[in-house]
Amino acid sequence: MADIVELSSADAGPFRAHRLRALETDPGAFPGSLASYQDEMLSLTGQYLARLAGSTDDLLLGAKIDSLVGTLGLARETVPKLRHKATLWGMYVIPERRRLGIGKLLLQELLARIERRMPGLAQIHAWVTVGENHPRKLLEQFGFRVLCVEPRALRIDGKYFDRAHLLRESEAARS
Repeated sequence: MADIVELSSADAGPFRAHRLRALETDPGAFPGSLASYQDEMLSLTGQYLARLAGSTDDLLLGAKIDSLVGTLGLARETVPKLRHKATLWGMYVIPERRRLGIGKLLLQELLARIERRMPGLAQIHAWVTVGENHPRKLLEQFGFRVLCVEPRALRIDGKYFDRAHLLRESEAARS
């Protein structure tokens, strides 16, 4: 099975290639575009990953089976009144490794690390493009629920995509 690791600046090349593939194969799943990300230099990706090392506000995990096959990130709000919230981003497993439980492993590990590293985090938000049923169902297995659907949230090549906004509250927040 896959090893779940926290990505570092040493993973800049594989992470950048993985992100480009995600934007190319599933453009409707991400707000970023392939064209804008292609222009980003590898050194900037390395700097970003170095900044994440040991962060108590951000986390980026990778699933590795000989190479990087999946990613999942989390960004905590930095504004003091919003620090109880964070957003999932970059959830992607390469097509040939889907349906093997890699997304589930990434999400389990991310939630476990949050418990240890991010005290006071009460809400995790996620956005899923409507029609992407597998990621939504996976998130729902871990206690996420749909709050609303934003119509025409993304526009790609003149076509609109709706996105579902999901929320997972910590046990303490529900009490």
